[in-house]
Amino acid sequence: SKSAKDSADALNYMALAGWKTQEMLDGIEPVLKASVAYNADLGTTSDLATDSLSALGLSAKDLGHYMDIISNAQSNANTTGTDLMESYIGVGGTFKNLNTSLEESSTLLGVMANRGIKGSEAGTTLNSILINLTKKSGESAEAMEALGMSAFDSEGKFRGITPVLRELNEKFAGMTEEQQTMYKSMLAGKTQITGFNALLSGVAEEYDTLYSKQSNCNGALEKMYTTMSSNTQGKIDSF
Repeated sequence: SKSAKDSADALNYMALAGWKTQEMLDGIEPVLKASVAYNADLGTTSDLATDSLSALGLSAKDLGHYMDIISNAQSNANTTGTDLMESYIGVGGTFKNLNTSLEESSTLLGVMANRGIKGSEAGTTLNSILINLTKKSGESAEAMEALGMSAFDSEGKFRGITPVLRELNEKFAGMTEEQQTMYKSMLAGKTQITGFNALLSGVAEEYDTLYSKQSNCNGALEKMYTTMSSNTQGKIDSF
């Protein structure tokens, strides 16, 4: 379904990412299938895949599972594979630093997408929020202290994004709207309150269901590719 030029473009992006010849040969098929599944240009899909993998600190050997994660999220959240990879380019480095699993990170991005925040906007927004929640100084740190909270345990280990967000929901439950707005502004920054509310809402609502689906995503790319290929062939046959 793709031309030789399309494949050459895809391989070029893999080469620019430093992939070895065998890694490129192994990677071209899942990237091609992803481009069909996401109805996206092959070169663009390769570019986004390699850039987002690098942002997450992952390598070519992780491509198969990563594409299953992305494909499954497209099937179960209001996002596309290309939007999700764009999100990871913006926030992948922070996910890596916080040792966040692909299952958790894709679920968080999925609940944001369900609330209309997706693509590079979601990545930038979530990155800013996570940096604020883990700061050791500044207004966000003061808010965490006032709430009697810390993003780290007694040994200095990060507690996890979802547990921190859920505890914040518990803290906000007994507050007035004025108090909530004040603390949310301090924690997320005045420009990121919408994204922060989306996260808090998501972990209180569909998070567990989506996380369960993301934890059972093996074969998602192949399934989506088969479906999209059949749909495309059906349209061709109808002419």
